[in-house]
Amino acid sequence: MELLKANRLNLNNGSKDILTDADFRILEGQKCGLIGPNGAGKTTLIRLILGEIEPDSGTLHKKKDLNIGYLPQQPDYDREQSIESFLLTELSPILSKLNKLEELMATPDCINMEKTLQEYQTQCDLFESGGGYSALDRGEVLLKKLGLDNSLKQTMGTLSGGERSLTFFAKALLSNPELLILDEPGNHLDY
Repeated sequence: MELLKANRLNLNNGSKDILTDADFRILEGQKCGLIGPNGAGKTTLIRLILGEIEPDSGTLHKKKDLNIGYLPQQPDYDREQSIESFLLTELSPILSKLNKLEELMATPDCINMEKTLQEYQTQCDLFESGGGYSALDRGEVLLKKLGLDNSLKQTMGTLSGGERSLTFFAKALLSNPELLILDEPGNHLDY
């Protein structure tokens, strides 16, 4: 099955052509590598695939609802953030809303309980559809499979560089992506 197909893509970054009439496709189960010198536009092509930028011309077709996992060259993280919180970064805003709604419902100040309960259910549904109820368990399993047996309460700043890399990799795998994009990945990818 075709996950991604590019036809006659052209992209210029303002000073040079990054892509000129580029055609490529990525199939399910296929492993691809993109090799080139620094500044050649590898990360720019990734940004195009992720939908962060648009080509100047040509087309990029993605499988409908394609789930893409992405590990950037230098992932953002908060040194004080726990591994658990980092793994659930995308779900954190929903968790925060759920916590606030729970606090509100527990007080006599909750004026419109029915409306609050409806909003709570909406947030629960979003959390569930994002894999929230099983995400942490899956994240812990992934970390152990990758060889990291640290407590999920440990902060990101206390991890070694290698441990952090494994945590970044686990987070990219957490959503069970159909397409996994690794921008300058580290060692031990076969494992």
